[in-house]
Amino acid sequence: MARVGVPVIDMQKVEGSSGEIVKAFEEWGCFRMVNHGVPSQLMADMKAVTSSLFDLPEKIQDWTANTKHGMRYIKRGVINPFCEGLSISNILSVDNLCDNLVVSTHQREIIHKYTKAIHDLARLLGRKLMKGHGLIGDLFDGWCCELRMIKYHFCQESVGLSGTDLHSDHTFLTILLDDENLNGLLVVDKYSGEFVTIDHVPDTLVVNAGDIGKIWSNGRYCNVLHKVRCLEPKVCYSIAFLCLDQPIQRWKHHQNWLTRITLVFMFPLIIRNTSKFEHQSEQSSVVPLTCLASTPLHKLNYMYVSVCLLLMS
Repeated sequence: MARVGVPVIDMQKVEGSSGEIVKAFEEWGCFRMVNHGVPSQLMADMKAVTSSLFDLPEKIQDWTANTKHGMRYIKRGVINPFCEGLSISNILSVDNLCDNLVVSTHQREIIHKYTKAIHDLARLLGRKLMKGHGLIGDLFDGWCCELRMIKYHFCQESVGLSGTDLHSDHTFLTILLDDENLNGLLVVDKYSGEFVTIDHVPDTLVVNAGDIGKIWSNGRYCNVLHKVRCLEPKVCYSIAFLCLDQPIQRWKHHQNWLTRITLVFMFPLIIRNTSKFEHQSEQSSVVPLTCLASTPLHKLNYMYVSVCLLLMS
């Protein structure tokens, strides 16, 4: 039987929050943050900016959102027919996004303010995680971080279907600003294998541990499997802040043949293909634990991230 409700952690709590965060990552792989310090109006403004960016003509998004400009635009397609994404591959490239999409001065200010507020929050989480393990330091200082904006085009035909495939994030952790219209965020209870719904709570943020976080913790953290299911025919937006890896400058020292071969040949293997149990999970609230334990691609994903961390060290 699935547990009811993910942990809720008060970030303004002086004592005990570090231990609560570590425990939440170990037991659930995710939690909700309250009193996190990001102003409600700023979150609302960022959602409005996100909506306006997706309203730009598609040809503008195609032309500007590419790796050259430090951005990536993901169209709706066969794999994800109900969602599209716009990513700032490195938060240091925010101005590139603003320049190439020709956003207004007000929109640029909002994007900068929101990115800084979430980045500061991520670093606070990093310090609390260190403290929770009896360590001292700024865990995410200088890490490469990505801002990803997502638009869900849910319609009557999509009700009951998945907006995203079942997956774990390739990050250390992800901070998610979910949508008040989106109550279909589901996580897998690692003990029962059943789906648990993470309902929207105003003025809060969701945090989940990813694959790198699990490796960093020597397997203690749960890189929680999750997906989005359409419950109502509404357009929804979510904004994810991803803590990806150690300082990107360190990669420049590993431009050798081993790094390139590893990335080129192993990257295609980490694409999440949970078809073994995704079809069943559409019909049932339970994901077979035997499938979770034996899915080869999840093992390959774990191996890939491990190799990358070794190459960066």
